[in-house]
Amino acid sequence: MLHSIPVGRGGMLDHLLIGPAGVFTVVAQAAARRPMSAEGFAFAAAEITVVRAAIAERLDAASRLSVALGTEVDVQSLVVAVGARRVSSHAEGVKFVTPSELGRVLARAPRRLDAQTLRLLTAVAEQPRTWQEHPDDAPAPEDVDVEERFRSLELDVRVARRLRAVWSTVGIAAAAAALTSALAIAAPDTLARIAAALGL
Repeated sequence: MLHSIPVGRGGMLDHLLIGPAGVFTVVAQAAARRPMSAEGFAFAAAEITVVRAAIAERLDAASRLSVALGTEVDVQSLVVAVGARRVSSHAEGVKFVTPSELGRVLARAPRRLDAQTLRLLTAVAEQPRTWQEHPDDAPAPEDVDVEERFRSLELDVRVARRLRAVWSTVGIAAAAAALTSALAIAAPDTLARIAAALGL
């Protein structure tokens, strides 16, 4: 797992998971303690901002990784809604999960990458030039309101400090556990539930 990746001219990719199940961009969002529905964007203003940021991150990551690897790379997007009672459905290719659902989603995700592709993608993602060189077809960094995104994602400042690069070396469950540990900074009561769901 990589986190806080500088992108282009002043942008930032919050978290990037690369494992057998594929490539995921991950955004952690503090949410109101109420149901959230992705259908019809039934969100508060800050949550709509997160949807836009998640879409921009996914498209940008897919474009940059595809150019660097020389073949198309599919990137999936996760928004972890910390504090929400539940979430439903998807929005524009973004999957919403609560912290208690995160472990199950990662553990049950089908394997998409073989070992060689996984190694190549990890090596490419770890190269700063992958993110600093701006592909022509990638969303321009200036098109993403970085200041607005960071105001709505203050939680990520604390989350990023606890993330570790574990998925590619010790498997999906360990990566989920590491991300769970990071989320526990803002939602400690969810830690036991996720650990139990993963059998950790």
